[in-house]
Amino acid sequence: MEAATSKPVKVSKTYNLNLSWRDTRYHRFYEVVDQLVDELQEHVWAKSGKAKRRLKGDGLGKLHYSVECLVRDCMAVVLQRKRKSEAAIRKGQYYYSSERPDQMLTYSIHIERAFEGLVELGYVE
Repeated sequence: MEAATSKPVKVSKTYNLNLSWRDTRYHRFYEVVDQLVDELQEHVWAKSGKAKRRLKGDGLGKLHYSVECLVRDCMAVVLQRKRKSEAAIRKGQYYYSSERPDQMLTYSIHIERAFEGLVELGYVE
């Protein structure tokens, strides 16, 4: 059995975090998420022809969380062959109200940045 101690792991070019054994085990997954977040931060949107302002702090943490959720949902569907390869996502603005238990998912970041950005970049259809 593995111990639940934290080990320092270099997650990307700029971050050096103390991760639990679980995070260390899925290190490659988090590298992919970091790469997707970097691409979303630099993405030039088709509608405006410009990149959106870069998120920092709490907003950047929410973007990471949203991308993790979307990638996990898509991977789980693909790996289960008995089900259709579709993941459910609620795109309605009122689903992401302030009374939600999961405050990390907000409409502007989860749908307008992460989901729509992954669609424009060709990772999700």
